[in-house]
Amino acid sequence: MSHKKEVIDATRHCIYCPTLCMHACPVVAVESSDTVTPWSKMSMARWLAEGKVVGSFEHTDLLFKCTGCGACQAACVHQVDVAGTLQLAKVDAANAGISRHAPGLFKPIIEDDEDTVIPAGVSGARLFAAGYTEMFLSAARSNARRWSVRSELLFASAEDFRTVSEIYPAYDIDVRPPLRLAAEAAAKQPAREGDLGPNVAYHEACHLLRADAADAESVRQLAQKRAVGPLIELHWRGENATCCGASGAFAETSEASAREAAIRLLGNAQERGATLLVTGCSGCAEHMSQYAADVGIEVKALS
Repeated sequence: MSHKKEVIDATRHCIYCPTLCMHACPVVAVESSDTVTPWSKMSMARWLAEGKVVGSFEHTDLLFKCTGCGACQAACVHQVDVAGTLQLAKVDAANAGISRHAPGLFKPIIEDDEDTVIPAGVSGARLFAAGYTEMFLSAARSNARRWSVRSELLFASAEDFRTVSEIYPAYDIDVRPPLRLAAEAAAKQPAREGDLGPNVAYHEACHLLRADAADAESVRQLAQKRAVGPLIELHWRGENATCCGASGAFAETSEASAREAAIRLLGNAQERGATLLVTGCSGCAEHMSQYAADVGIEVKALS
């Protein structure tokens, strides 16, 4: 099934926009190029759908310059779903054989039976973001069957939590146990006050901020309770919070830029005096931890 009509309709505002959401895009920030703005990506998606450019790896590569963080949508006066539109364009690219990136690059993991908290990477979110919808649905249905014996689902990753709580139902995949984000569940338990020590900064994970079912503020309050002294605020916070580069299919397809996105956040925390950066998403923590030593700061996920 082609999504060309949907892509053309979804991009109708973008093609006339003077890149008013460019400031919000973390990919633009780390690549320092206007060729990867949301306008550029949406224009390419439209041109591919209209047949105005040749379908090729070189053209479809641009569709992957998106973390799916939703910052551009939040900044857009029309609330255009850029990530969702690019996902449809990537589905068409994959079906046409003009996606450079094979599905094996985005293969989800499977948790161990003894895992109380479901680790990052289980939901199939990366397969979905890369446009491999049928493979994503196969993984999602398998997950739903496997999880049916659990009393609840605790997700370490905000991206996985959002995928299961919002995208699974959109495809009529019924997940029966109640869903919770591990960091949010921890926020409802008695806090280990002060155990994180002083000089703690807090990164607001984009999927936690924008998940319909999540309480982002409770996770921030947990970080504050466990820190000694006030939290060190990053330059990017609240509605201006920026992506660490971990989400979508971005880290797999733009490794150097995903690294720069992480270092950008880590460096800001370190410059403001933090020795520890905490976040409510283990996927973010795992990604940033790879580069934390380069900056001289520690990273932890709240749980």
